[in-house]
Amino acid sequence: MSQTDKTIIFSRSTAVNDSSTINKIDFDPNTETMMVTFNTGMEYVYSPVSQQIYGAVVSADSVGKALNTLVKDNDSISYVKVD
Repeated sequence: MSQTDKTIIFSRSTAVNDSSTINKIDFDPNTETMMVTFNTGMEYVYSPVSQQIYGAVVSADSVGKALNTLVKDNDSISYVKVD
């Protein structure tokens, strides 16, 4: 999915204060799309991400580990880098 394919309005935004790698996570439950902004400024969009997975990631003791385990290692979730 490129940015020209679809405009997503994220209805939930969570600042991640205790992560050495992740700055912010945005989520849209209607499209089951999650955008992760890393501290480097790089952004990735992941889909489909359920509300349960989003909730588990943002409430985890280690958001980075939860992102890796629940999202990146999940073969049913795809991602694209935002240019």
